Amino acid sequence: YWYNAMALINKYPNSAQFNEKSLLPWSINGVMVGTSKAAGKLTYIIMHNAGLYTPQDSPEPMYILARDWTRGNL
Repeated sequence: YWYNAMALINKYPNSAQFNEKSLLPWSINGVMVGTSKAAGKLTYIIMHNAGLYTPQDSPEPMYILARDWTRGNL
């Protein structure tokens, strides 16, 4: 599914800046939990060990992702 998501990015503003960026480590309390990149209001995150039960299996990263997204901090 990530391929389809990346293909849709070219339809959004800031897509040129976004495509120039590299994926960077996403860490919480010094532990790498995934990778991310962003430009403008477009953010792409790959969470390690994510799947159907992500909120159950990785509650802290999922909470922080949801919290920051709803606050507009991503």
